[in-house]
Amino acid sequence: MTGYVVKKKQLYYYKCRVTGCCSNKSANKIHEHFQELMNLKINPDVRSLVEEGIRAIYAIIFKERMSEKQLLNTNRNELLRKIESLEERFAVGAINEQLFQKFHDKFQKELADIENEKASATTASQVTMKHCIDFADMICEDPWQLWNNGFVDQRSRLQLLLFPNGIRFSKKTDQLEAVKTSVFFQSKIDHSAEVI
Repeated sequence: MTGYVVKKKQLYYYKCRVTGCCSNKSANKIHEHFQELMNLKINPDVRSLVEEGIRAIYAIIFKERMSEKQLLNTNRNELLRKIESLEERFAVGAINEQLFQKFHDKFQKELADIENEKASATTASQVTMKHCIDFADMICEDPWQLWNNGFVDQRSRLQLLLFPNGIRFSKKTDQLEAVKTSVFFQSKIDHSAEVI
């Protein structure tokens, strides 16, 4: 379905692109149906697997960040030794002022770049495993919240995760239907209580 706007009324609609379908639906209605479709929660059978996966990914990322931080510290210490050596050579007259200034400025700029990288790496590493698990729990318990507050790329990835085979609109039921829901999620509505 393709979205469009009726400019006179300032109302949004979805139009079926299949030739001969002739189906136009209010965007508000479609969005309400979609919100009902997103009334999902994590399947309890896979909850521990999700948490275990997050822990494994976090460990890999944390290990990479630690090695990056160590490399930055090594580079910083090497630059400090170079600056100290440069200052000593200038003090004893081994190099002239012009040469000293040229290399001193260069080393100071490199040192400032390293300090900036360290500061940004420190900020990024403050995201703990608990933050990641809490965020995943929030998404698993209420995917609509991420959808509603997310950007287009986040929405697209979430929709692909929840409905890997897509969503279609049924003219018979006048509802959106998931072709298939991810095995990680199940409906929050207890369908066993419904009378068929």
